Amino acid sequence: MDVEQGTLAPKNLVYYRDRVGQSFSFLITGNVQGPVYGTNIYTDDSDLGTAAVHAGIIKVGETKTVDVKILPGQSSYLGSAQNGIASSSYGHWLGSYVFIENMISSVTDSMTLINFRDKIGQSFCFLVTGDLGMPIYGTDIYTDDSNIDAAAVHAGIVKVGETKEVIVKILPGQASYQGSTKNEITSSSFGQWMGSFRFGDHITPSMPTVTNLTGHRDKVNQVLSITVVGSLGGVVYGTNIYTDDSIINTAAVHAGIVSVGETRTVDVKILPAQTSYQGSTQNGVTSSSYGSWIGSYMFTCKTISCPMAPTDLLSFREKLNQVFSFVVTGANEGPVFGTNIYTDDSNLAVAAVHSGMVTRGETKVIIVQILPGQSSYCGTAQNGITSAPYGTWMGSYSILASIPTFKMAVSNLTNYRNRVEETISFTVIGAMGGTVWGTDVYSDDSNVAVAAVHEGVVQVDEMKTVNVKILPGQASYDGSTRNGITTLSFGSWSGSFAFVDNPTNSGEKASF
Repeated sequence: MDVEQGTLAPKNLVYYRDRVGQSFSFLITGNVQGPVYGTNIYTDDSDLGTAAVHAGIIKVGETKTVDVKILPGQSSYLGSAQNGIASSSYGHWLGSYVFIENMISSVTDSMTLINFRDKIGQSFCFLVTGDLGMPIYGTDIYTDDSNIDAAAVHAGIVKVGETKEVIVKILPGQASYQGSTKNEITSSSFGQWMGSFRFGDHITPSMPTVTNLTGHRDKVNQVLSITVVGSLGGVVYGTNIYTDDSIINTAAVHAGIVSVGETRTVDVKILPAQTSYQGSTQNGVTSSSYGSWIGSYMFTCKTISCPMAPTDLLSFREKLNQVFSFVVTGANEGPVFGTNIYTDDSNLAVAAVHSGMVTRGETKVIIVQILPGQSSYCGTAQNGITSAPYGTWMGSYSILASIPTFKMAVSNLTNYRNRVEETISFTVIGAMGGTVWGTDVYSDDSNVAVAAVHEGVVQVDEMKTVNVKILPGQASYDGSTRNGITTLSFGSWSGSFAFVDNPTNSGEKASF
């Protein structure tokens, strides 16, 4: 059974047990009457409507489209009382699921699980990006102040730089933790500590390598996990959103998901027909433009470099049929005209909430297509926002999809000290808070997101991929004030870095 957005939900997900790793959209009505086992991660025979209320996704009696991801069976499920629902505990069960909204919101900015110490026995689904950050204490079972992204690399769950969903089980404190060297990361030993965790069962790829996605055209809004091998040999149509007959291995290189020759499992969202596809040259691949085509797709598990959203899209009117990515935070104050297709003077953050792509206060990347003016726009009340009707207007846009944003995994580069002269790409979100030493060349314990603002390669709150060159230690570092950031001076320090080949605010490039 293929489920599309808005399909009425089944009672439970037992019949989806063989779809591990796939995501489905269901129209669910919250209730209090069905059996529920687990917390955050539920047995697949749990009542969907009751579990959604327990998880805080919907309220009793509320009807809403909810995204669910199918997970493998877990060794145990811990019950709890939440939102007026008491779920039950259970032992081993063969299938489970998680509400994607909860999965995304569970990502921890601190990169540790100290704040989950009171949730012993519960399992959580996190998005992690493998890095070399410290500290890590333990092997297989880690202290809850260990860096979860680095622990996932140590445990062999992810590779450095790879973004993946992992299941983590919260454990009580242990009497001791044994350090070891695994997967190029050395964890430390430690004595008694009050909280710990281990990685549980993990989501497996749902599909082998395929050439294109024309055979999955009927799976609109589903997310498929597919193994791709980056290639330059294949025809691709579109940018960000591709025709479903585009060669996926080449499209993945064009989108920046994989490098040529690299093998990786990626998540792809099946989309409906688009009226046009805009070609471009990216990452050594030139895609072609095309008109209307009956099926399309986009890559979803990617750390995307894109600007913060403008208030409206009036200035994009001449970019007809082009597709853009913006970071937007859902809002409820601002004018919106239309439904599905909005006037280009509509507030983008409010329209995103109206369209259901984000919720109020939620930050996501949205994919927007610039459209020609329409003869009329129909107003509606959706998702807590009432849009207004309007007559003829000269420009419009449609919000095609949304994907979660991910902050950079490391705050500084001390753990990259042994990679002198290497250039590494990171995604940063420009910040004001954090200490930085130096100018142009920074000590490697400087906060990277703040240093990037000082250097002028990003602005505060802008999300962007930047190139950083790892340098040897310097005899001294001179502080300065730039772009609203004041850095400090320092003497000799054993590691440093510089931003290279990144366009600055002045249009110049730094090179070392």
